[in-house]
Amino acid sequence: MTKERTEKMNNLNPTTRDSKRAKRVKSSRKPQAEHDTEQWLRSIEHSLICQRAREIFVERGSKPGQDLDNWLKAEAEVKRTLEEAEQAVSSHFIADSSELNGNN
Repeated sequence: MTKERTEKMNNLNPTTRDSKRAKRVKSSRKPQAEHDTEQWLRSIEHSLICQRAREIFVERGSKPGQDLDNWLKAEAEVKRTLEEAEQAVSSHFIADSSELNGNN
């Protein structure tokens, strides 16, 4: 930081300096509810992948040494299924909103 900048910062009263910092910090963070929702969704996705990986393990005869293959296959399947569901829901809501707007 330059000497001039340091002097300017020192001339600000603490309240102004702190409030400017608080605004910068606040703007860089996601709202807590949004963060919690994302964390919850990741947790559910992880659980679904675990469950599917276990099913694949059993389907393949419970042979050891295929953990990574089972996990990657399960992950791909679960993510594809979730994407398809999201697209279906999105298209449903788009169709509903166009009906509400009289765009049948």
